[in-house]
Amino acid sequence: MHDTGMGTVQEPKPPEGRREANKRATRLALRAAAARRITADGVAKTRVADIAADCGVSERTFFRYFTTKEQAALDPLVEWIDGIVSAIEDAPYTVPLFETATRLIDQGKDDAFPFGPEQVQAGILYYAYPEMQLAFSANMETFRSRVIDQVAARTGTQPHDAFPRALGSAMSAAMLGVIEAWLLGGCQDDLWDLVAHVLVQAGDQLVRPVPRSG
Repeated sequence: MHDTGMGTVQEPKPPEGRREANKRATRLALRAAAARRITADGVAKTRVADIAADCGVSERTFFRYFTTKEQAALDPLVEWIDGIVSAIEDAPYTVPLFETATRLIDQGKDDAFPFGPEQVQAGILYYAYPEMQLAFSANMETFRSRVIDQVAARTGTQPHDAFPRALGSAMSAAMLGVIEAWLLGGCQDDLWDLVAHVLVQAGDQLVRPVPRSG
């Protein structure tokens, strides 16, 4: 609002597209600032007030986007996994589960789900701090439930049955395990090549007995 000398005039609201773009920019700035602060100072010494100040906004604005500093720093990783789970959900139910997974890997290789510097930093923070792992657990449980639903829908089972719960849980844990191995390996290989290798290796080991050594 501004005063024209003839009374207060309401400023026109920006177009919806611009408002959404501004909100997105604020979200990105806050999560980047949270990651920088936690990387530099650790979780315990990082304050929401400092994160907000780094972005020129109030703490109240911060809490419109995130509930905790940990959630803000992990947001790139959460967003990345959500994109993958959403892609599984969008695939036709007539496509077998293994084929859905291979199609997903092909999409990943085509850069449909880029794992960039923000995701790398979030992954490093996740594995570095127990507080970050605890904060991420609620998100991971949501993702696990969604994957279980997809396994059930594609195998003619119910989400409460043992098979979809076991396989869906394994798939969710496997994704985090692959990311961890990739980060520990210095991000040298292509992430989606590693995912593809693990998928093929898992399928091979499940159908072929492995001789015991000794």
